[in-house]
Amino acid sequence: MSFKATLTVEGKSFNVLQCSHVLKQKNERGKVTSGVRGGSITLILDSTDEELFGSWATSSTAKKNGEIVFDRIDQQSALQKLEFEDAYALFYFELMSSENLTDIAAILDVSNDVFTFDLTEKNLYLDRLFSATKTILNFAERTRIGNCILLRLSAAKIKLDGIDHQNT
Repeated sequence: MSFKATLTVEGKSFNVLQCSHVLKQKNERGKVTSGVRGGSITLILDSTDEELFGSWATSSTAKKNGEIVFDRIDQQSALQKLEFEDAYALFYFELMSSENLTDIAAILDVSNDVFTFDLTEKNLYLDRLFSATKTILNFAERTRIGNCILLRLSAAKIKLDGIDHQNT
């Protein structure tokens, strides 16, 4: 099934190339031990000259509302709608490559050497940065799209196809 997805924030629309969102519960031996946690959204977007994402990601207090609409291309109807409220932009990573990326393994090897310069101290930021680099480079290699943005959001409230969820 083919679809087209659009992210809308502050009345501005952006083409979504890839999206994942998570609802999760902690468990112990198969028994749920916490409430549902949600609002984690990871997007890969077409590159844009809009400054919205950069300013959002560099502010520790900026929260935004928006929605991601997944439309069926073949039937011209909505497949799914994900709305979010009070979302922080936790991570912003923009890739701009003038050529198609063809040897991602070599780039990742070099990146891994750079990101793991101090093996004596576990650095969560570097782990996340390397993971994001790997994600966006693999996407660029697979799709041959060299200009894109990886954006991670954390929302206090999400609504998926009309079902509300509020993190507590």
